[in-house]
Amino acid sequence: MADPEAVSYIAARGGRLYVYADASGPKQVKTEPPSDPAIRFKQITAVGFLFYVEDDIEEPATWDVKFRHVPYHRVDVLWDGQQPGSAFGSTSAPAAPGTF
Repeated sequence: MADPEAVSYIAARGGRLYVYADASGPKQVKTEPPSDPAIRFKQITAVGFLFYVEDDIEEPATWDVKFRHVPYHRVDVLWDGQQPGSAFGSTSAPAAPGTF
């Protein structure tokens, strides 16, 4: 599920959203792909934008794409309505694609 403000924000920045982990932190949510070509993505079905998630991230029952106003305008992604914990990382096998 993606809220309408998040979809508008993503569309205004090219229509793609990438979720991955890298050396700069445990969760990256960006509208531009990472510079590291070793990070591989799977495409998740989404309405209104293209959604790419790193292959190694465990698939939740639902993805929640939210627009945040504070401390600055940005998009965030929640797993089953929660911030990722052990489900997020680069050690698990990929699961079947989810939908919004």
